[in-house]
Formats: sequence, structure tokens, C-alpha cells
Amino acid sequence: MLRKKAIKADTVYSIISYLLQYPSKEITSSIAIIKETIGDMEHPQLYMHFSSFFHWVTDMTEAQWEDHYIQMFDFGKKTNLYISYDLKGEDKERGTVLLNMKQAYQAGGFKVDCGELPDYLPMMLEFCAHAAPEDRKKLIETYFPQIKGIREGLVEAQSGYTFILDALLVTLENDGIRRAA
Repeated sequence: MLRKKAIKADTVYSIISYLLQYPSKEITSSIAIIKETIGDMEHPQLYMHFSSFFHWVTDMTEAQWEDHYIQMFDFGKKTNLYISYDLKGEDKERGTVLLNMKQAYQAGGFKVDCGELPDYLPMMLEFCAHAAPEDRKKLIETYFPQIKGIREGLVEAQSGYTFILDALLVTLENDGIRRAA
């Protein structure tokens, strides 16, 4: 019998970050590799969430997946992946939040040069994949209520992306990041 192995939180943060990005041929072609990686997971709850997401996404055409992504994350007020938008909207105070996040990334040795704002959840998760545990804990605990809010919006919309946010919440808990929303 093959033994399951523990997959580091860093890897899981990277996978979740990747899957929360706009669907592309690259992501579609990577699904088999990601499935293989999660197939080795020791954690049954994480495996279940990822498997449920892959089952959901493979029932769609690429165009349907892209349309769903746009509806959820580009047009969804409750499901917007720009974390500080929920807090500040277009308010000028949001600039301070973004600057603080960028400085936290730089202090952790993470370069922000992909053309996205620092509060973009996939970028935050990439930072978590590369940051020291105490740095990622500080960042995520600050915005934990917004992450939970995105998940709740996805549940309301009956989106398969709920499974990815569920995997994130399990990963955060396993990583010692707990905060009541």
C-alpha cells in the first residue's frame, strides 16, 4: 500500500493561489499535475476540497469556466479577490492599506512585480508560500474576515470556487492561523 505524505503548507498556498487566477490553457493543462500532487496528500479534508473543485471544473467548457470566473471575481461585490476593496472600496485610504501590504511583502523578501495590486488574494497566497510562518500569520490574520467573507459570497452564489476557499481555510487552520470572523 502506498503511503500518503504530508504536503507542506507552502505548496498548498501555491496551488490555491494558482487555482484562483484567471482560467487559462496553462491552468487547464496543469490540472493533471495538481491532481497527482494532491493525490498524495495525507490530509483527507484538503484532498476532498480539491477533488470536489476539480470535479466541478471538469464538468464545464473552458468558456464556461472563464465566464464563471468573471462573474464571481470581476463582477462579484462579495467575491472580489482584492481583499482591501471590501474594507475601503475606492476610498483613498485603500492606498495606505496597499502600501502597507507592499512593504510587508518587501520586508519578507517577496517582490511585487506582476502587475497586480498587493491585496490580490492569489498574490497574498504566493507571499504566504514564500514567507516565514510568522510573517504570513500576521498578514492573513489581519484580513481573515475578508477571506471568510469571500467564501460566504461563493457559497451564496453556489460556486465551485467555494471548495478552493474551504481548502484555504483548512490550510490556514493547519498552519496555526485562526481568527474568528
